[in-house]
Amino acid sequence: MGSKAEYHRSHMPAAMEQSPAVARALALPQARPAIFLCSLIILILTVALVLQPVRARIDGARIAFPRGVTVAEALRQAGFSPETGDQVDVAGRVLRAGAGAATLCLRDGQPVPLESRLRPGDTLSVIPGYDRREPCRERAQLLSPSQMTQPGFAEPAVAGVMRTRVGLVSGLTAVERSYVIPTVRAVAPAKHEKLVALTFDDGPWPGQTLKILATLRKHRARATFFVLGKLARAHPDVARQIVADDCEIGIHSWGHANLARQAPGTVISDMARCQRELEKITDQSVRIMRPPYGALSSRTSAAIRGTGLRIVLWSADTNDWRRPGANVIYSRIMRGARNGAIILCHDGGGSRSGTIEAVARAVPALQARGYKLVTVSELLGLHPLPEGGAVIAEGQRFEVTPLVAGLTVLVDGEVAALQETPAEVGGQLSIPIKPLLHALGVQWTFSQREQKLTMKGPGGELTVRLNSGTVERPGQVPEKLATPPVLYRNNLMIPLWVALHVGQATAEYDADSHTLRLISQAESLRTGKLGRGAPPAWGVGTNWREYLEAVTVP
Repeated sequence: MGSKAEYHRSHMPAAMEQSPAVARALALPQARPAIFLCSLIILILTVALVLQPVRARIDGARIAFPRGVTVAEALRQAGFSPETGDQVDVAGRVLRAGAGAATLCLRDGQPVPLESRLRPGDTLSVIPGYDRREPCRERAQLLSPSQMTQPGFAEPAVAGVMRTRVGLVSGLTAVERSYVIPTVRAVAPAKHEKLVALTFDDGPWPGQTLKILATLRKHRARATFFVLGKLARAHPDVARQIVADDCEIGIHSWGHANLARQAPGTVISDMARCQRELEKITDQSVRIMRPPYGALSSRTSAAIRGTGLRIVLWSADTNDWRRPGANVIYSRIMRGARNGAIILCHDGGGSRSGTIEAVARAVPALQARGYKLVTVSELLGLHPLPEGGAVIAEGQRFEVTPLVAGLTVLVDGEVAALQETPAEVGGQLSIPIKPLLHALGVQWTFSQREQKLTMKGPGGELTVRLNSGTVERPGQVPEKLATPPVLYRNNLMIPLWVALHVGQATAEYDADSHTLRLISQAESLRTGKLGRGAPPAWGVGTNWREYLEAVTVP
């Protein structure tokens, strides 16, 4: 007997058998196995898709996660703790739990909510939550290198810092010190040399000062000029010529006031004004001063020494300001000459024709007697400038050493007139901020109160502190520097990588000629020329020579 479908088919009229509806009804039982099979395949594929892991990169590591996980869950599985830091006081103790910075996750460089779902192929970078220090009032005081000098060692070339922070929430005070250690053995001066320092007060006086300089230049002799700040501002070219002729400039006050009659605060302001003016004109550090009339009180002496300036008087006075005539002035110079003598003359304050003539005779006469005419700083052992030293900052020691072979620095092909030769700090290259930052298109301000440098350039805004191993950007977690900024020979020096980053500049180094070529962003855009940019992680673990020598130098 056939099936029930066959029975119905054999007994129905032919017209009805050809109906589409009837045909579908008769075929339905045969289609059910195919539908079931398709559904099963779809179900298996769906389960497989659901169970297939999501692959993503977190801080460079490629990791597989179950589907449907949130970004926060993925971070935890990858070993990150997406927690919020605390607010801490200036001593590091917790003030408010959970009031710090939350973990920040970036997806392709853009912040992504931690509760959002992880997507296949995501590339995430993580800035962990960190503690925020309470707002504070900050003050920094330099520790003089001379205070750190140890017997048998030369004065270190770098300065320490004592940083004081007062918490505005807790009211607590915290003091941090970065120390300096001298590393260069002192060398006793040659005993056979006879040194004399000629000094000139009350200039610069254009015609007279330049004539004295001509005599010194002719005989390859050097001298020291104690200048008035107001005259240096009026005659900057003469002040610059003093330095160009390898002579020394010292401070003689701003306007020849009797400092013994001034309040200590007034004297300090006077010295600071002179220093700013002279260093702006000459691009040289000023280290010595001579008070007008040689007049000082115990209080003003202490105030001047507190500024770091060395007070210099004299051992022989020619009294040339009284105009006794060239012969008398000459005899007083020669009579006052002995090894270590400091002889007082004047190049300003009135007519000094007698002094000019006497000096023209005395310089070769002193040399004929075996005397070497030097600057005051050289005579007192302040020159050559101190070299080397080590900074102990945040528990780590950083050796500071001048480059033995020196270094020529070019910015966009032009030789940079540096205030100080670059040095190595902890094995990394540090460069003077003046004039390099401006040449790289970076504007900067320096806070003396906080010993803090803030820079703005094509690479954004950065802040670094003297002898501190961190760099700060607005609204971001501080980052670790390979080496700290230092005050080296009275010049603020910052790591090369910081300058390249904030200026979006690049660099090349030619070891054969000891030349560092810096290329500003503006020059790169104009010419298409590029060197190496700042390495990641601010140069941590990066040898600056090897890194820059990887660039082919034409």
